[in-house]
Amino acid sequence: MKKDNLQILTNEAHTVAIVGANHRFATRVLLENLSQMGFKGSVYLVNPKYEDIDGTKCYPTLLDIGESIDVVIGLVNPKLMIQVANNASQINAKALVIPGGGYGESGLEGQKIQKAILEHASSSGMRIVGPNCMGYFNMHNQFTPYIGTLHRPLRPIKKGPVSIISQSGSVNDAFIASKLGISKIYSTGNEADVQMHDYLSLLAEDTDTSVIILYIEAIRNYKGFLEALDLCGVNKKPVVAIKVGRTVKSAAAANAHSGALAGDYVIEKLVLEEHGVLFVEDIDQAVAVAQLLSYPYLPTQNTVSAVTVSGGQAGILLDLAEDYSVDFPDFSDATNQKLKSEFTELGEISNPLDIWDKSSKDFSEVSNVCLSTLVKDTNIGIVTVAIDAPIGQGDHEFDFTSTPAKDLATLRENSDKPFLYFSHIQTEFDPRVLSILEEAGIPVIQGSRNALVACRAMFQYKDFLEKTNHTPIYSVEESSALQELYLLHDDEGRELLETNGFLSPREKVVMSLQEGIKYADEIGYPIVLKAQGLAHKTDVGGVALNIKNAEKLRKAWAKMEHLNSPFYLIQEMVTDGFETILAYKTDVNYGPVVIFGLGGIYTELFNEVVLAVPPISHKKAEQMVRSIPMLWKSVQGFRGSTQLDLEALTGSIVQMGKTAMENYEEIVEFEINPLSVRVKGVVALDVLASAKNINVENASVKKHAELAN
Repeated sequence: MKKDNLQILTNEAHTVAIVGANHRFATRVLLENLSQMGFKGSVYLVNPKYEDIDGTKCYPTLLDIGESIDVVIGLVNPKLMIQVANNASQINAKALVIPGGGYGESGLEGQKIQKAILEHASSSGMRIVGPNCMGYFNMHNQFTPYIGTLHRPLRPIKKGPVSIISQSGSVNDAFIASKLGISKIYSTGNEADVQMHDYLSLLAEDTDTSVIILYIEAIRNYKGFLEALDLCGVNKKPVVAIKVGRTVKSAAAANAHSGALAGDYVIEKLVLEEHGVLFVEDIDQAVAVAQLLSYPYLPTQNTVSAVTVSGGQAGILLDLAEDYSVDFPDFSDATNQKLKSEFTELGEISNPLDIWDKSSKDFSEVSNVCLSTLVKDTNIGIVTVAIDAPIGQGDHEFDFTSTPAKDLATLRENSDKPFLYFSHIQTEFDPRVLSILEEAGIPVIQGSRNALVACRAMFQYKDFLEKTNHTPIYSVEESSALQELYLLHDDEGRELLETNGFLSPREKVVMSLQEGIKYADEIGYPIVLKAQGLAHKTDVGGVALNIKNAEKLRKAWAKMEHLNSPFYLIQEMVTDGFETILAYKTDVNYGPVVIFGLGGIYTELFNEVVLAVPPISHKKAEQMVRSIPMLWKSVQGFRGSTQLDLEALTGSIVQMGKTAMENYEEIVEFEINPLSVRVKGVVALDVLASAKNINVENASVKKHAELAN
């Protein structure tokens, strides 16, 4: 029943009751929205204090209406809302919308009230929207249980294919004020019952929605959210997200606002991107991306062309494109030949293509030929026009700016490439130009930065759809975050290395100095001495490198005695190779994440690391190596130095992904630092591992449990 009742949030509602109706703003705006936006169902008012409100009958309680009610909107205070929930459940209402605050986000008393409301709702399967929300609305069936003003005669809301789920009501208002074509908007509030993943699953199956925008402060059901994203992926519904919590201050603000803890942003972003989320930084970017992805076209190449009328603006565009990793490639030979033959005075042909005053031919002919040619260019993925067409421009300027708009509109009929018309500045478009483009189904974006972000997002979405390997959803116990971590003994760490195929130098754990000298003599100097049982040995003086004889070993041993280490490691000194870090950690919400980057002393000095969700292919592993310039140059043989073993390195990254997948539930941290990349092979010079559960089958963890006791 709960699942069936959830469908009312996208399906047509026929009856709605407003409990606590009065003459104040919330009631007025609700009634105005329902009336002016075209709701054709029945509206009932409930308040024992009134016989009627502006001529509409008021009922004492929901039970007195005597009709089936699809959706109830509660405007009473939190304590009275418990009885409203009870009554709504008794009449089998499908949903109760609670706009007001004072519930789970406000402290212990509010949490008790919220729990009581949920208990009443569960008796009938009624769903709760909110509390502490704005409600929701559906532009396609004109149902608007929403307490923000929707009737805007001077700038009507445009019906379209974009749906929005937001944990902030005011953020919704910003989207409403934009020029997006809106399908549905949901203000989720505290998500006491219906959570973001529930709305997302509904929209994944909604035929009136083609793009979904999320404003996320905190995710409450990680597994459910990833499953909903995967459903969006299957149904080819792009998901665009603004996620706050990148900084300590914004995370704190998000926690206070939604009453839920924000997760680790870097890991969360990585995992959600693997499941198709397109991240943007602000509302303008979200609008731009949604506008471009609202149309049913995807590029065959991750490249852009631009026709513009200013060399200066073309230069600015190229610099910005570098910042946003958007490629304006050279045109094909066929395009160059065509343009040179048509316009001998055009001069140098480059992308972006400046077509203003470069030919004796009429501008309309230049525009038509150039755009017609670029549409056929196999080097180009997205065809754009980058010309300002601001509101208030004169008729002469309109003739000029509308010319390429008309050309794009004509070309739209016979091309499946994505088209885009954008301005260099963020200003309103001339409605005459806008009309030409919108009628032809061509997106219009304000501002070069927003346009480039949109193009980049389209490329990311194309790449996501082309992925052949599905990113798994890992099961993580809810109690994981509360469990104490146990640092594994160094012997156990090296056992993990060996078990999982990571080679290490010749080494031995010793109990005494004499035993250490004997082993050092056996393997030969130089050697390394490491105190054991310490998480960060170098920081506390627990590592001595390049020890060349027994006397130096005695001195190094003496300097470490204050650390009270129970064991010491004598290890063969590796003097060649490039030091990297290779590790995985188990995130308490999303499971295993592999970490790779500059190692040794460079790990904290440069903080050059890249993360990936396993499994990791060899192709992905190489991309990870390439993404760190200093490392990639060294692997390739910088300034005549010998190339390092890329195949062995990528193989180790792939293996770490496999190790993570097999062990992440028990061994929550496994770090090789440094992993030295050599001319031939790689070697693990040090290892650190932690476990969360001492009652596991893994022998090394059992051994540590014995030591811990």
